[in-house]
Parts: sequence; C-alpha cells; structure tokens
Amino acid sequence: MPAEKLLSGFPNLVPDLVVEVVSSSDTAGAVQAKLEDWLGVGASRVWIVYPDTRSVAVYLSLAQVSIVTHRDKPEGGALPGFSCPVSELF
Repeated sequence: MPAEKLLSGFPNLVPDLVVEVVSSSDTAGAVQAKLEDWLGVGASRVWIVYPDTRSVAVYLSLAQVSIVTHRDKPEGGALPGFSCPVSELF
C-alpha cells in the first residue's frame, strides 16, 4: 500500500512503533497485510498483540521477529527508554 493511502488525513510521517491488536474478527491474511503495509512504508518496529494467547510478536522486518509473553518486557527500539511489560497489555 502506498504511504499516501496508508497515512491519508495524517501528517506525512511514519511511526517508529506500530501496535496492532488482533481481534477475533481479524483474519491471518488481514493481519499479515497490515504488517507488510507498516513495514513497507518504513515503520521500524511493529508489535502484533494476540490477546487470546497473551503474547506479542515483535517485528523489526518480515525476517526478524520475536515472540514475547506475559513474563517479558519488549522495548520500543527507536523510542529510547520505552518498554512495556506484556502483562500490562492484558
């Protein structure tokens, strides 16, 4: 998806951190498409939050992903000093 369409109505910038919460109505394909869109326009980190499993997939690229659980505390990367215990997301 072109950045112009993805960010329509917003300033022409890309967030350093994107957090996508997966709902029961989301399909795997839709979540994957959003992930590829955000990484494709230059987001440096994407968190895909899975409430059912209380886990987060942290993507730096499609090839660099780590899964964190309620015992972990992923960092924001490009957001110095930011971290959030996964347990606090649920």
